[in-house]
Amino acid sequence: MKIYTKRGDNGITDLPGGRRLWKNDVHIEALGDLDELVSIMGVVRALLPEGQTNLDEELRSVQVALVNISAALSGPRKDDCYDSTTSLETAIDGMEEGLPPLKSFILPGAQISASVTHVARAVCRRAERRLVALLEAKSETGEKVDEQPLAYLNRLSDYLFSLARHLNKLAGVADDDISL
Repeated sequence: MKIYTKRGDNGITDLPGGRRLWKNDVHIEALGDLDELVSIMGVVRALLPEGQTNLDEELRSVQVALVNISAALSGPRKDDCYDSTTSLETAIDGMEEGLPPLKSFILPGAQISASVTHVARAVCRRAERRLVALLEAKSETGEKVDEQPLAYLNRLSDYLFSLARHLNKLAGVADDDISL
C-alpha cells in the first residue's frame, strides 16, 4: 500500500467512516495539534537523561493516550481508550515532592530537555484550546463530544511544567525564575 492517496490534494481529508472535511476544519485542526503534541513528546523522550526509564515509560504512556484521544475524536469511541488524569496527578505529586516550592514565574532555557518540555507544554495548551473550540462547535450542532480528553490535556500541561522543573533538578540546574 502506498503512503500517498492523492485524495487530499484538493484540501479535503478523510476521517474513518468516510466523513470528509476541509483540512482547516476545527476538527482536523484539533487532530493536527494532538499529532504535533505526540511528536514533541517524542523529542522530550529522546532528550531524557540516560537511565530515566521510568520517565521514558511515563512519557510513552502519554503518547499512547494522546494517539487514543485522536482516534476517539476521529471515529467511534472505544470505552477506556485512554488514561484518566489520575496517573498524571500521581506523577506530578511525586515530582513536586522533590522540588522547591514555586514562588515566581519560570523562564524556559536553563537546560535543553527542560526547555523542550516547556515547548511541549505550550503545544499541549494549544491542543487544549483547539479541543475547546471543537467541543464548542460540536455543541452548536447538537453533537456529543466526550470532555474527558479536555481534562487530560489540562492535567498534562501541569505534568509537563512539573517535568521541566524536575529535569532541571536532575541536571543540577536551578530554574530561571523571575518575580513580577
